Amino acid sequence: MLEDVARIHLMGSDDAEVTLITTTLLENHAGEEPALAALKIKKGHLVLRDGVALPVVRGRTAVADYLDHDGLKSPEILQTPLHETGTIAGGLFVAGHQNYYHFLVYFLPGFLFLKALPRTSQGPLALYMSAGVPRPLQGFVELLLPALGGAPVSLTRLSEGVYGVADVIFPTLPKLFAPALICRRIVLPFVMHRAGIKDPLREQGALKLFVRRDNAPGGRHLTNQKEIEAWFVARGYTSIDPGLLTFEDQVILFARATHIAGVEGAAMANILFAQHAQEILLIASPAARKYELFAPLLTQYNVVFKTLYGELPPGSPKKRSADFHLPLTLLEETR
Repeated sequence: MLEDVARIHLMGSDDAEVTLITTTLLENHAGEEPALAALKIKKGHLVLRDGVALPVVRGRTAVADYLDHDGLKSPEILQTPLHETGTIAGGLFVAGHQNYYHFLVYFLPGFLFLKALPRTSQGPLALYMSAGVPRPLQGFVELLLPALGGAPVSLTRLSEGVYGVADVIFPTLPKLFAPALICRRIVLPFVMHRAGIKDPLREQGALKLFVRRDNAPGGRHLTNQKEIEAWFVARGYTSIDPGLLTFEDQVILFARATHIAGVEGAAMANILFAQHAQEILLIASPAARKYELFAPLLTQYNVVFKTLYGELPPGSPKKRSADFHLPLTLLEETR
């Protein structure tokens, strides 16, 4: 049985060491607080099971450093026998995720550890992933990775199993302020350079955006979205469905936005690129009150962030996936 310790520093031994990337390295001169951490495993294992990826050193892992707010849903994963079905060596492991929010917030930052891989003349840098990259981001990530690592990158997609590990870096989940630093200091300039844009506000103009949530498989639809959308459009907002846009177009639009209102969902992760935002209004289901997924992303920025909770239908269970509505009177009182 695997032992779950509180943090990766308790996994350190002759077989593993902790590596940090500080905020100063991300050009945030306010302090030296570690923004990203990783465990470099010289000898150990990787358990991939039921969509979970856990690095293991001498029978120990650290669930809190590698799984998001939902934690370990299947405790029996800790009973996985360490019978190797394969091996990985000399590279970086970033699990990835098919959800746009989860990928940008929890896994994109881990790619910065490509810089920590030793350079050799024998071939590209080795990157291992299990869940991969969301479809809208695949082409962009292929371009970004060599720029981050300073060398070509070879990606290997791993299937479920137990892997023997030798000299592989495993980034932990980042502090929630880190994704915005990375998206604004690294990803945004990369996108703008490729698009030939130096100043999006001066060259293309400022925008106010209303972000729709359409046909989302996870539910949480705003049932009177058309009514709310019309209210914002009448006040100068441009309505968009980010799912119909390329990743680069989403980045550029949000970089132009001074005011953003949107229905809670993965597409609102684009606030990571909203460098000129003055005010953000998140419209959310009351069943989402315990989830603080968006406001913490912008704690280092001077932006007014408000969450307006709608209402569930009478008698409806308070499930995270439940559809909801927002009374127009409530919106008018708030605004």
